[in-house]
Amino acid sequence: MKTFKLLIFFFLLAISINAQTKKGQKTSSQSIAPQSQSVVNEEDIVTIQSLLNENVWQIVKAVLREKQFGIAQFSEKEDRLITVFLEWQTLNVSNKGQIEFLFNPPILTIRMINHQYNSSNGWTPAIGSLSKKNREFYLQAIADRIMEISKEVPQESPPVPIQKPTYDSSFFNTASKYLKEQDYNNAIIFFTKAIEYDKLSPVSNCRKIRKFKGEPCGNPISFVRRGFCYTQKMRGWIDLVLKKYSTMTGVVDPIVDSASFYMNRADKDYSDALEIDPNNRNAYFHRGLSYFQWYSNYSKDQYDAVKYSVPREYFLHAIEINPQDAISYYYLGLCEEGEDEEPFRKCILYSKDSTMISGCYEEIGKGKMKKNQFNDAAKEFSNSISYNKTSWNAYEQRGLSKLSLKDFDGAIEDFSWLIRNYPKYSRPYFLRGKATMAKTGTYKAGCPDFNKALELGDKSEEVKQYNILCK
Repeated sequence: MKTFKLLIFFFLLAISINAQTKKGQKTSSQSIAPQSQSVVNEEDIVTIQSLLNENVWQIVKAVLREKQFGIAQFSEKEDRLITVFLEWQTLNVSNKGQIEFLFNPPILTIRMINHQYNSSNGWTPAIGSLSKKNREFYLQAIADRIMEISKEVPQESPPVPIQKPTYDSSFFNTASKYLKEQDYNNAIIFFTKAIEYDKLSPVSNCRKIRKFKGEPCGNPISFVRRGFCYTQKMRGWIDLVLKKYSTMTGVVDPIVDSASFYMNRADKDYSDALEIDPNNRNAYFHRGLSYFQWYSNYSKDQYDAVKYSVPREYFLHAIEINPQDAISYYYLGLCEEGEDEEPFRKCILYSKDSTMISGCYEEIGKGKMKKNQFNDAAKEFSNSISYNKTSWNAYEQRGLSKLSLKDFDGAIEDFSWLIRNYPKYSRPYFLRGKATMAKTGTYKAGCPDFNKALELGDKSEEVKQYNILCK
């Protein structure tokens, strides 16, 4: 009997040990299995504030094309874009990761995801953050370039505020959805339906006030938003001229005529909105912005000395309605073309957006440069950098002002900062070469930078001339 009990005891003990062994093996295998999702380090995230949702993805894609970074996934519905895997070396160890862009208007978040390194076991999820150099190159430089391209800085005034119409809103809401998706053709169709429906609606002001006398009536927001869509289509045609057909005789004029057609349509919608609501600040602002974009980029009278007089008046009207309208002050200052810095001072006073404030200081500095007030200009560019420490233009302009002041070491320092942060751009090398040449009194001292500028694709005559001296 005792022997039988011992046998039972050892049998149960064996079962227990076997179960514990299997459990331990399972736990161990789980602990070494790679994670299915990469951990995103908080330091590997960069955010950009106050972007217009109408242009975000065009700008992001343009920057990725410049960087030659491919796109793996893009969803307009989710406002999300992911690049292909990008590879780099850190301490002779291969790394790779993807850059993810998430847009939650008006904030664009840029972060590195799926960061991995090549170990003896293959690609393994990385735990630490990116190095400072890689973070600046893969995240911060992209953010800076996006901000450089996006010059509208519209925190204080989004394109058009959402306001519930007084009539059946199905057409209006559908049009607004297409507008958010940047499908301007369909947005125009449905805003037109909303406007036409309002003429027949018994609850609109068309029957009660206008009585079908031919005057515009209804909700002014529909007119402003449709005008904005026409403005975007105008900009599309202008971009086509500037980027693709600028040197093709016989092609430019028809394209500009198409742009002019949409410009006139936009202007008519803004005019109708103001006839319905004479105090509509958004109609004045966007009407001014459409004229400003037209005259800034391409128009047949672009060399007219008073070309900005029209948009200037509309920005002044917007400011009259809202005396603290920072972005209208900003564009008013641009219309003055450096002759009057007061609008930019007002922009700085009323704006709460650091990027906009930085841009205003930068424009004041440019005005000082035009007047050969280089010392004052350098101070304004320093103010600009204090609000946006990664501003390409401010560093470049400050370097140029220091070069004019014969502060060669200061100029070289600013151009070197640009080279460290934007190593693939040619202009900082050329400018540093000029500063080095001026400092040493010999053109050969600048030759390494002149050669590098040429190597990076700068084909300007000025660079070619300096490189001839280096041979």
